[in-house]
Amino acid sequence: MEELGTSLTIDEAFVRAIKLAKYGIGSTSPNPPVGCVILNKNNKLIGSGYHQKYGGPHAEINALNSVRDDSELRGSTVIVTLEPCGHQGKTPPCSQALIEAGVNKLIYGVSDPNPLFNHQGIHDVQVAGIKVEKYDENSKVIEQLNDLVEFFLFSQKNSKAFISLKFASSLDGQIALNNFDSKWITNAKSRAYSHYLRLKHDSVLVGVNTIIQDNPQLNIRIENISPVTNKVIILDPNYRSKELLKKSNLLNCRSEKDVYVVCKENCKDAKEPYNFIDIKINDEKYFCLDSLSKKIKDFGLNSTLVEGGAGTISSFLKQRQFNRIYNFIAPSIIGAGGGLSWSKGLNLKSLENKIKLSMTQTKCFGDDILLEYKY
Repeated sequence: MEELGTSLTIDEAFVRAIKLAKYGIGSTSPNPPVGCVILNKNNKLIGSGYHQKYGGPHAEINALNSVRDDSELRGSTVIVTLEPCGHQGKTPPCSQALIEAGVNKLIYGVSDPNPLFNHQGIHDVQVAGIKVEKYDENSKVIEQLNDLVEFFLFSQKNSKAFISLKFASSLDGQIALNNFDSKWITNAKSRAYSHYLRLKHDSVLVGVNTIIQDNPQLNIRIENISPVTNKVIILDPNYRSKELLKKSNLLNCRSEKDVYVVCKENCKDAKEPYNFIDIKINDEKYFCLDSLSKKIKDFGLNSTLVEGGAGTISSFLKQRQFNRIYNFIAPSIIGAGGGLSWSKGLNLKSLENKIKLSMTQTKCFGDDILLEYKY
């Protein structure tokens, strides 16, 4: 990145702020990752920072603290990816710190949709005489920023978690053999990126059959990244995993408090040490997933990555309760006769009822390809 003293345009400063914000992915939830850059009155870089950890100083504070000469803050411009907070939470309000620093101008990228905060930070700095601008919403840089905070914005606006479906399949849509053998359909590069997707999301969700058949860890393993403990949600209406969990691989890399078991209402065995979420069963004898998404948000989880198996993925498809699909496709053919399709539980009677998606992007990992769609 640019060194201190480098002259930057506002666009260049925003690009740097977004790059900084990405360092906080996986550590700031339920807050979003945020980056901040400070330019002096001559548009030279004098400080920058990002929100490193939930409960720790926000991006603006870290950026202010990085400035070597406080006198340069007089007349400076602060560029931040999210509007500054104006309330006392786990940390003091950033708006007050900006006022006390004597900055001249604030340019922010996206607004915080939380109605409880009601843009108090923006109001406070304006009252104090600081010029405030919202960054150009038509800029291509904003597209990067919206992608960075997509989960946070969605959960705040809709009071429910952002749901992503992720699966690896052969060219003909099979995720395993009928005997559940799936190691490995895709290559190592694809699997490595899957761990990045786990890092981006607040939790990973699987059905109880995945726990029974695979005994997975579902943790985050990324080279050169400090260990991050993620949360796991298990759909288990009758709590069949009760005894398995005690000796499961899940607990080799996280505490019981990072495990959430979704049971049907009035499950008599639902008690500590795990978190339990009770959800109504619908007419098709499956969880009401809209209610589940809302309750996941109530637990402070803005997003979840659904990793299967086929029955679980199909249930989210059938109820249209998902926002994103990540489909890793390997250049191989397994065959429907002996394979297991990721959409096995979806049984449409008319093409008019097909689920229509929009392409977001594609990525190549060697011979594998990732297709990303939004719903």
